[in-house]
Amino acid sequence: MQKTFLSPHFTLEELTVTKSGLSNIPNTEQINQLRILCRDILEPLRDYVGSSIIVDSGFRSPYVNKAVGGVITSQHILGQAADIHCISLTAFELYKAIDKLVLEGQFNIGQCILYKNSHFVHVSLPSRTHKNDFIVLNK
Repeated sequence: MQKTFLSPHFTLEELTVTKSGLSNIPNTEQINQLRILCRDILEPLRDYVGSSIIVDSGFRSPYVNKAVGGVITSQHILGQAADIHCISLTAFELYKAIDKLVLEGQFNIGQCILYKNSHFVHVSLPSRTHKNDFIVLNK
């Protein structure tokens, strides 16, 4: 199966994978948003940490989002968010790396959420309601 690259290191297939068994096919605008997410956040982050960024969850159709307990306003539905982890860093270290890049002006984000009891962080594109918000949740 041929891969559809959104950026040098990230594919449409990895940003749309779901274990829910539900349809998870983005439209053209959602794919464009995923491309921007990869270009503006995931690629620079990968370059900075010097290791692969693994996407646990990217785009989610409304049905997939509901099935996984996502909020109805989730940027995942728009193709503007990803839950990610890094092989070489803990979730906390990845969260701190994103914070450092934002402070240095390397990129802007919408939200970066560290889930204390999880192996991943959530990162999204800036939006009207979120710009460079860093949140730690006890989940």
